[in-house]
Amino acid sequence: MSINLKTRGLVFATFFGSCIIIGLLVAALTTEYWVEAEAKHREVPESQGKVKFGLFSGSKNLNKRYGWRFNTTDIHALLRDDVIQHTWWLLTSLGVGFGLLSSFVAGVASVIRAASASKKRGTMVILFVSNVSSLGAQATALIAWGIQFYKSLFDNVLLQDDLAQNWTSAGLARLGSSFYFVVLGFFIALLNIIFLTWATIHERRQMRRYHSGDNDENKGAIMLY
Repeated sequence: MSINLKTRGLVFATFFGSCIIIGLLVAALTTEYWVEAEAKHREVPESQGKVKFGLFSGSKNLNKRYGWRFNTTDIHALLRDDVIQHTWWLLTSLGVGFGLLSSFVAGVASVIRAASASKKRGTMVILFVSNVSSLGAQATALIAWGIQFYKSLFDNVLLQDDLAQNWTSAGLARLGSSFYFVVLGFFIALLNIIFLTWATIHERRQMRRYHSGDNDENKGAIMLY
């Protein structure tokens, strides 16, 4: 017995979900908006500063009074000065990366499953495992970065050189759009799992009806005999 159109449609819908997740996680990895913050000079009330960085690089614009001073920042400097804690940064990066890989596998498996007329369970198992893995990996990244933010980044996003010059960002930091890309990806992965569960339940109902119909025909044939 082949899978029906409704089941195929639900499975194929997860392909689009996986593609969106891939796009979101690539954006999260490559953009510099995991944290955004304002900065102030302690001795100059009219001073301004803007700091942002992602998982691998960032930038800062500081204006003490005489004009904006732009500098780029790399992850090595942030780790060296303990602005970012290595453990939470590594968990976040691995979580996003593994979520990206799992979503790619899920996307390929969804196309194979939707295109196949067979009801073999192997591809569906791969679909569930890859989507659950993507969900778990993204959850790990979100939790790790949340801990990172509230343990250290909320109080300071500046390097030691800036702190020595009386700059501060205490209480002026916020989570940026790159972080929320992963939040959105997490919920799309959850939606994919709901679609797959729905497709599995529908498929099982169809199989029960099919086998029930076979049994009724066999009983009728026996009675006629």
